[in-house]
Amino acid sequence: MGSNPCEHQGSCYNTPGSFTCSCLRGYTGSRCELNLNECLSQPCQNGASCLDLLNRFQCLCPSGFGGPLCEVEECLQGHCLNGGTCVFQSHGIACLCPP
Repeated sequence: MGSNPCEHQGSCYNTPGSFTCSCLRGYTGSRCELNLNECLSQPCQNGASCLDLLNRFQCLCPSGFGGPLCEVEECLQGHCLNGGTCVFQSHGIACLCPP
């Protein structure tokens, strides 16, 4: 049995006189030799840096921003009035009022 010419656990399929590789998610290329760069689409916002990982990316947010894409302005001191507490939520920031 010959070795698999497809890298990163890609599946090899024989074709007449050649072969074709079927790559796992996160890889591309004729032999699955290339890692897809999820940062190429520039998903991070507000000047964040994008860190390409296998099958995903991570945004490294600058100070004052949060969320998966650094799309949400974080709570600033004094943002909430009358003793409210500023909280970070998936859709943005909110103030929780005291009872």
